[in-house]
Amino acid sequence: MFDVLIVGAGIVGASLACALGDKHNPRNRNLKVGIIEAREDLLHGQFGVDGRASAIALGSSYIWQDIGVWDTMCRRGVTAMHSIQVSDGDYPHKVQLWREDVGKEALGYIVENRVTQASLWEFIQACSNIELICPARIKDINHFGSSESKQDLIGVQVSSAIGDRLLTAKLVVAADGGKSIVRQLAKISTVERLYDQTCIVVTVKPELPHQNVAYERFQSSGPFAILPLSGDRCCIVWTATSAEA
Repeated sequence: MFDVLIVGAGIVGASLACALGDKHNPRNRNLKVGIIEAREDLLHGQFGVDGRASAIALGSSYIWQDIGVWDTMCRRGVTAMHSIQVSDGDYPHKVQLWREDVGKEALGYIVENRVTQASLWEFIQACSNIELICPARIKDINHFGSSESKQDLIGVQVSSAIGDRLLTAKLVVAADGGKSIVRQLAKISTVERLYDQTCIVVTVKPELPHQNVAYERFQSSGPFAILPLSGDRCCIVWTATSAEA
C-alpha cells in the first residue's frame, strides 16, 4: 500500500515526488510513494529536445532549492531573467522591470523543460522511498474501505508490460495533464472552450547577446515572447490564430 500515489511524471508530478522523497529529508523515509508514468522514454533518461522552455517564478526556484534539486538544474542550464519588458501590441507604450526593483538576484528564470525533467527524474531515482511504475497505464480507479486500517483507500488498476496490477493508496494525485485519465475515471467535470490558437515554439541564437532580458508582447492573436536561454540562445513563443499558423 502506498501513502501517496502520483499519476504522471511530468514537471508537476515529478516535483511533488521529489518533495516527498527521502534523499534530502530523512523524515520522509517511512512515507511510501509511487509514481505512475506511461512514457517509457523517461525511464531511459530520454527527455527529447522539443524547444519548449518554462518561465520559473523566483518563489518556485526557492521551492526547488528547499527540495534539493535546484543545484542540479543550474548545472544543466538555468538562465536568470535580469529584466522583463512588457508591451501591448495595440499601443506604443512599454513597461520594463529590473531585478534591482525587487532587490533580488533575478526576477525569475527560464529553464528548458528537458533540463527540469532530467533533473527531477535523477532526484527521484536517488530516493529509496519512491517506487517507479513505468511504463504503465491506468485502467480503473475504485474506492474501498480497509477493515485493518479503518480508513478509505483508493484502488488503482494499472496495465504494464508485465501484466495488470492492483495498487492501493491513501491518496492519489492526478498529475497526468489536461486530458487526465484520473480525472475522467473519477468523474470530475470540467468546463472547456476552444481558443482557436496555436503556439509556435522555436529556439534561435541572435547575433547579439540577450543580456538576460525577456520580452513579452500581448497581441490580439495572443502573446508573443522572447525568452533568454543559456549559451546566448533565445526561445521564441509565438501564439497565433490557427489560420495564421
